[in-house]
Amino acid sequence: MSDDDFSSKLRHFAQERTAKPSIDWDARRTWWKSRVEELFQSIAHWIAPLLDDGTAELVCGTLTLKEDFIGTYPVTQGVIRVGGESVEIVPQGTLIVGAVGRVDLKGPAGDAMLLLIHSGTPTTQPAWVESSWHLANAQSRTALIPLDQHAFQNTLLNILGIES
Repeated sequence: MSDDDFSSKLRHFAQERTAKPSIDWDARRTWWKSRVEELFQSIAHWIAPLLDDGTAELVCGTLTLKEDFIGTYPVTQGVIRVGGESVEIVPQGTLIVGAVGRVDLKGPAGDAMLLLIHSGTPTTQPAWVESSWHLANAQSRTALIPLDQHAFQNTLLNILGIES
């Protein structure tokens, strides 16, 4: 191998490794905030009868998060109040190892973790676009259950200390 070939290969290698990724961080932040909003809409729907009759209350507010590349931004957070107890719904961010978003549920009898997981379906869109919410199993954080009304309601009962 000539010195020119060697130098050319190393320059090409260095350029590939140091090239800035073409990630639109503003789009990622906007997408993440919309997914959190959708999650809150789902939660409100799943507990609607309890909200309607006054058994429970869902109070939403704003939390300021700061993430590398994404920046500082406001995102919805909330609390479910029922029977004198509260369950906090706290977004943790979108730059999460093994997921594309995380929201924690914190209750008087335990916590739960909701993860936004990439579907793995090949697409021309960014990997984070095709994703869905999952519940991380409390005993094994690697066992994921797709988040639906039944899974959410059982989790809410558990972290409130009510047997399901």
